[in-house]
Amino acid sequence: ETVPRQHTVRCMGHHTPLAALLAAAIFLVASPLGQCADIPLPGLHWFAPVLSGGGYCSEANALLHGLKSLPPGEAPPLRVTHHGDAVDYLFYRGLPQDYARELNAMLMARRPKARDSVIVCHSEPGAWSPAKYETARCPPEGYGRDNAVRVIGRTMFETDRLNPEHVARCNEMDEVWVPTRWSAGVFQKCGV
Repeated sequence: ETVPRQHTVRCMGHHTPLAALLAAAIFLVASPLGQCADIPLPGLHWFAPVLSGGGYCSEANALLHGLKSLPPGEAPPLRVTHHGDAVDYLFYRGLPQDYARELNAMLMARRPKARDSVIVCHSEPGAWSPAKYETARCPPEGYGRDNAVRVIGRTMFETDRLNPEHVARCNEMDEVWVPTRWSAGVFQKCGV
């Protein structure tokens, strides 16, 4: 018998220290598999507009840089896919060389198998599959809620209500991460 997954809205706020955000992300990725030392952490496949230069981009890059900065063995295997916005080549060319190398390595990393991965769709819900515009599919084909360890939506809206389509898209995720407690309340009030 299959037990339905619990749906959660979590506050992953800007006012929370980056280390706390990363610890929460690692905890989510590692639980319950990370509790056994001989079982490896599942892979983390993070879809975000990492090459766009916008707000979602800067937030995603800060989180990803923090994950890559963790000591070996504490960070999950990490793959990044550009998703949810157009590539801004001027932004990319302006990145510091060391960060551009780190980002390139994450973009070129091995794609984790569905059953061994946590998928993060870090964008506005209109980019989540099926997307309302052309972008990398998130979650990718074969990596949905029935196949991956977890599928997480990371999004935000500066509003006191959500349209029904965004609510429906959020409810397709195992969890939705938002930046503030206020946002979490708005999402929950609207039915997420």
